[in-house]
Amino acid sequence: MKQDKKKRVTRIAALCLLGVFLGTVSAWNQVTSDNGSASVMASMEPAAGSALAGADIGGPFTLTDHNGNAVTELDFAGQYKLIYFGFTFCPEICPTALQEIDVTMKILGVMGKNVTPVFVTTDPERDTPEVMRDYVELFNPRMVGLTGTPEQIMAMQETYRVYAAKTDNPDFSEYMMNHSSYIYLMGPNDEPLTLFSDEDTPQTMAVEIKRVLQQS
Repeated sequence: MKQDKKKRVTRIAALCLLGVFLGTVSAWNQVTSDNGSASVMASMEPAAGSALAGADIGGPFTLTDHNGNAVTELDFAGQYKLIYFGFTFCPEICPTALQEIDVTMKILGVMGKNVTPVFVTTDPERDTPEVMRDYVELFNPRMVGLTGTPEQIMAMQETYRVYAAKTDNPDFSEYMMNHSSYIYLMGPNDEPLTLFSDEDTPQTMAVEIKRVLQQS
């Protein structure tokens, strides 16, 4: 059973990542082909993300990380966080968002040392710590996967204003999850800073994060 789960997660992610491979490689080559990321980022347009400063978003939570450890928001104290809510069975949107977070982290380089990418499941019934561990390892070595009981996940979704609901799709044998698809930039004191949408590229996200880091 353990081996089947790992094969299933690897197969799904590999198929999805294939679809975004060319775009993300192109973005990364744009950065590395220049004389460092700083000069490239300086010439880019500001991020299209929406400012969240002062919004009633975020708050205390108690969940379980992908290593099976109980964690709270205090475990991320002093760190900026890029948080995305999704699920490992997601056929396209979630892998694309996580790959874009990975590219963003690569563009930031050493500037991103105080930025932690976080993937929170909206599907705790299937996304156990073991499944989450196999999944997040496919994207970024620093990415933290968070799961928990349905009640714990629901509580965090409410504080982050996340929509998520089960849905049946005749094209899939398993149920899917309809969910909002945003990437939250949270500050070192767990304060909301910026909300990125699927229109924001890794380059524009990196520009905005760099701006925030330089102002801190």
